[in-house]
Amino acid sequence: MNHSILNKIINWAENESEIRTLILEGSQASNSQTDELSDYDLNVFVVNPDKYISDNSWINNFDQVLVYQKEKFFYKNIEILTRLVLYKNNPRVDFPFWPINVLNEIIENRILPEYYRNGYKVLLDKDKITNNIMLPNYDGFIITQPTEDELLTTIYNFWFEAYSVAKYLKRDRLWFAKILENGPIKGFMLRIILWNESSKYDWNNNKIHSQGKNLETQVDIDIKESFKKCFSKYDKSDTWDSLFGMIELFKRLTYELTMKMNVKYPND
Repeated sequence: MNHSILNKIINWAENESEIRTLILEGSQASNSQTDELSDYDLNVFVVNPDKYISDNSWINNFDQVLVYQKEKFFYKNIEILTRLVLYKNNPRVDFPFWPINVLNEIIENRILPEYYRNGYKVLLDKDKITNNIMLPNYDGFIITQPTEDELLTTIYNFWFEAYSVAKYLKRDRLWFAKILENGPIKGFMLRIILWNESSKYDWNNNKIHSQGKNLETQVDIDIKESFKKCFSKYDKSDTWDSLFGMIELFKRLTYELTMKMNVKYPND
């Protein structure tokens, strides 16, 4: 893996007085398998995040920019402004700009955030404050057992979405039916698949990605084969088939899971 862009970013950050610490997280910082398309997930801890959000010219310092995206997320009600950048000759780089006091709080409270639990690398620490940060315990990807309410709510939500897909197919509103077919219902399916897989390892397997990124390598062959029935082309009949394919797999896995958890299946 060519880390030349990472070295350029570190050199740039060293000369930026506002930037105090750089930490790499994600697959590039953990024991995960990576390839030439693996992103760089940076955490940029700064004195004043606004400096890098109000003027985006700095993103051109490392390679030719193809496109970039403005994003934000929240950490304990603190808005973390982010730039996601696609470069011509390098993988995508994520630049979330964190107030430095957040890192101080993480270190002082001795609580390792979930996104650091599977590994992190300190790339730059001007103030030598990361010596006391907790080490990763590699349990960040462990999918815990749901409560009975969480399981039943997911089951109900799946059936509600399945009804909605069927309704718009019946009305010949194929475009909207396709949006629904590939929307929340797939998320509820994924949740059941992940719970089912994690239950096979007594809820202690950190190899199953919570977003299903490596799902094909984790599930049994028969389940993987069932995935072929859960997706369809832009065709009404084919979409009906995929809906029934999702229902078939969902029913099978939820029956298995409710049995394992000693939960009564709804309307059973």
